[in-house]
Amino acid sequence: MKSVFIFLFAFCTLSLSACKHAVDAKDYEATFVSLSASDDLAEMEETIQNAFNQSFMQQSIEPLEVVLKHLDNMENNEWVAYWKAFALYRKGIFYTVSSEVEKSEANIEAALVTLDGAPKKTSEHYALQGMIRSFSTQFASGMKAGIISQKASSDFKKALKLDENNMRAHYGIGSQDFYTPEKYGGGKKAEEYLLKAISLEDQYHKNPVMPTWGKDEAYEILLRHYIKQEEFDKAKKLFQEAMKAFPGHYQLTQVGAQLVGK
Repeated sequence: MKSVFIFLFAFCTLSLSACKHAVDAKDYEATFVSLSASDDLAEMEETIQNAFNQSFMQQSIEPLEVVLKHLDNMENNEWVAYWKAFALYRKGIFYTVSSEVEKSEANIEAALVTLDGAPKKTSEHYALQGMIRSFSTQFASGMKAGIISQKASSDFKKALKLDENNMRAHYGIGSQDFYTPEKYGGGKKAEEYLLKAISLEDQYHKNPVMPTWGKDEAYEILLRHYIKQEEFDKAKKLFQEAMKAFPGHYQLTQVGAQLVGK
């Protein structure tokens, strides 16, 4: 199966004003203290990821639909909105891999609308928003794709302004730079931001409501970067580190196979 995390980017260098104002939350404790004992949201990331995997195994979107129905029945707050957007994002990936482009685009747009409706936005909300926007550039071309990519960059910057140690924001900037063509200025920041991402904790608080995703993908993109640059010694060292962190990881193993004989 091809990687469901590969983004199709088409960027141009445009200046863009900041995204519309939203209520930001630097105080993470305040944003989820009431949710820390929530059985409904606890381990939601694992629930969504399991449903995502099951959707591919069954070749049916139904497992993800079940999770989304559950989230739809919950009272909206910032973390219900976050996980609903994350689940819609996963639906969009599923439909892209299944070559159902219109359905993918519709779910990606729904994910962005859902995040827009979050009562508050933390650093994590902006990091996820940036990732979803980056993914959505595949549905656009030319100047429109460039504008979307600039909005994604703005999201990642907002995420880092709220939390400079947000692993997913560093990963997002690094992956965005990696997939940006060199003629549009890409390839200059990937190593810096991806190295930072893999050095950080994958969760701000040890709380089952909070996200942990992204570090394995950061390893993968950095590994691809070193291979692309033919920095094979760095790639081999990184691959060994990645295997210790994520033993048996399928996609990392597939990329690492390119190092045989190098």
